Amino acid sequence: MNQPPSENTHHHKPNNPRILPDGRMTAVEAASYLGFEVGTLANWRAQKKGPRFIKLGGKVFYFKHDLDRHISESGYENFPPASA
Repeated sequence: MNQPPSENTHHHKPNNPRILPDGRMTAVEAASYLGFEVGTLANWRAQKKGPRFIKLGGKVFYFKHDLDRHISESGYENFPPASA
């Protein structure tokens, strides 16, 4: 019988992360959305960096708007080098 993936699943990547009506995603779904492993998000939480998260009932959640902000604030433009 198939069990839903736990937060510790490092290789589960849903194609379309499920976003709850209030904009929350689980750590697994957030990792997929960002293109990182779940372990990376766990490391960031331990290091107090990365996108904002909340804990409800012992479960970690991320809001989509916080993930989008993280992408826009930590992204970079990949321009070709300027000609001399």
